[in-house]
Amino acid sequence: MEQGKLVAHVQYGDFIGSVSADARDHWDLQEILERFAFDPTKQFAFGLDIYIGETAGDATEKALVYLLVVEVDTIGEGSISAIQDYANSHYGKVPYRRIDLNIDLNDLLRYFKRTNLVLLYKGLQDIQEFEQIDS
Repeated sequence: MEQGKLVAHVQYGDFIGSVSADARDHWDLQEILERFAFDPTKQFAFGLDIYIGETAGDATEKALVYLLVVEVDTIGEGSISAIQDYANSHYGKVPYRRIDLNIDLNDLLRYFKRTNLVLLYKGLQDIQEFEQIDS
């Protein structure tokens, strides 16, 4: 991840992309925070940072999964709107912590209904629209 920005980054960055996910019904990131014995009244989870290291043949490094949290005392309250309000009054900057969850990627994916990852070669980032044609 790039320092100062919550944007994915790897060594060479040959591919760029996006991710979208649907949470399970009646679930949010606070439940992961509580599952790993953190106090949800003191911290508010607002995102995830997932890194999968170098692969070689059939071997894959264990995914590193971090929960991104803000301190409720700093932000004022535990909510998305409180984070946005804090950013608006602090020149767009928000202090946060990364909590190493030490969770298997398959276990993490069970928290989501659906997940979609799209990767494109980096040189294609300026194309405005792709039109799929039937084969």
